[in-house]
Amino acid sequence: MYICFIFILPIFIDFGVAFIHISHFSRRSH
Repeated sequence: MYICFIFILPIFIDFGVAFIHISHFSRRSH
């Protein structure tokens, strides 16, 4: 269970960072 969480957590953080970057770029372009 903990191993699964440790394996998924970095991917979840990566998606969050990408989402923040996309929202920031779309805000700047408009």
